Amino acid sequence: GEEDERTRPPDPTMVWGVDETLMGMVKSNALIQVNEKLREKLGECESVIKALQVDLERAKKTNERAVNQVHNLTIERDHLLMERETVVTKAVASEAAAESAQAQMRELAAQHDSNRATLETQLRETRSKLSVAYDKNDELAKENRALSAENREKAKQVSRLETHLI
Repeated sequence: GEEDERTRPPDPTMVWGVDETLMGMVKSNALIQVNEKLREKLGECESVIKALQVDLERAKKTNERAVNQVHNLTIERDHLLMERETVVTKAVASEAAAESAQAQMRELAAQHDSNRATLETQLRETRSKLSVAYDKNDELAKENRALSAENREKAKQVSRLETHLI
C-alpha cells in the first residue's frame, strides 16, 4: 500500500495552490464554454431583435396607413352626414312646399268650383230673364205692329177727313 501511494500522483487538494489552479482552469474552461454559448444566444437574440425591429417598422407603417384611412373615412363620413342633413332639410322644405302648393290648388279648385256654380246660376237667371224679356219683347213688337197699323189706319182716316174739310 505504501508503494502505491508513492507512485500515485499527489492529491491536488493536498498540494498547496495546485487545487486552486486546477479548479480555476475548470472554472475558466466552463466560463469560456458558457460565454461562447451566451455569445451565440446573444447573436441569435440580435438577429431576432433586428427582425422584430423590421416587423415593428412595418407594423408602424401599416398602423400609420390605417390611422390615416380611419381619419380620411371619418372626414368622409362627416361630409356624408352633412350632405344627408342638407338633403333631409331640402326634402322637408320641398315636402312642406308641395303640401302648401297642394293646399293652394285645393283652395283654387274649390274657389273655381264656387265661381263656376255662381256663374252657372247667374247664367241660368240671365237666360231666364232673356227668355222673359224676349217673350215681352215679342209681345211688345206685336203690340207695336198693332199700334202702328192702328196708327196708319187713323192717319188715313185723318187724311180723308182733312180732304173732306177742305
